[in-house]
Amino acid sequence: MEILALFAISGGFYNDVLALVSVTGCILWFIGSFPKAHRLYTEIGEWSSAPAVFGSFFQVSMIVTELVPEKIGFVLPMAPGLVNALFAASGLLLIGRWWMKRNLNKEKSNV
Repeated sequence: MEILALFAISGGFYNDVLALVSVTGCILWFIGSFPKAHRLYTEIGEWSSAPAVFGSFFQVSMIVTELVPEKIGFVLPMAPGLVNALFAASGLLLIGRWWMKRNLNKEKSNV
């Protein structure tokens, strides 16, 4: 449990940056799933997967250990609910990208 508390405390310091990088990258990744989008969107968006995973892990560790500060982050201090919403938006964008790619592959196989 002490190691989980260490992750919770460290997430309290820089999860704001991870949330912003995650949302920005997931938006680019989602845009890159459109058929005529430039490949650069997907390449840049791939960098958002690590902040999304680590930031979500840090948020979960904060909830489990109940060490949630009033403000999360040092660059742009945010409320914990806003950080959770940003990570949820990242997850929804990734699900949307997967759904679009899946439907595009089905259309290609039916032609």
